[in-house]
Amino acid sequence: MPFFANKKIIFILGCLTIFFPGAFVFGFPGVMASVAYFLMPWFTHLYVISFLACFIGLAFGGLFTVSAPLVTEVFGLENFGIAFGMVFTAYGFFAGFLGPWLSGMILDISGSNFTIVFSLFAVFYLISALLILKVKKVKT
Repeated sequence: MPFFANKKIIFILGCLTIFFPGAFVFGFPGVMASVAYFLMPWFTHLYVISFLACFIGLAFGGLFTVSAPLVTEVFGLENFGIAFGMVFTAYGFFAGFLGPWLSGMILDISGSNFTIVFSLFAVFYLISALLILKVKKVKT
């Protein structure tokens, strides 16, 4: 079932990039994920946490769906390969390496206080969503 839901979201977000700028299409799910991260530590019921996790998954799905059209829109097809490679190198290296390590360090120091970690996730997601809304097409 998650496979089919993911495909529907990818299709919907892909269609929205036709009508709206890619920055807006990615920024909106990013804000929703930020709110979900802020709320998640305050709930203990599995269904509520799963529901909030869906918004986080939507934002990550949106990242991969909207990134290519957004990079093309901003940098043009002639610079797509370099720009797209740099975007995902930064995402994969910095976020993929530093995120789990830093989260583990915070959990060790705070005595496994997930509220701090999820709040940081929420702040970083909100900052990224707001920054992505500032992205404008380069005029040549």
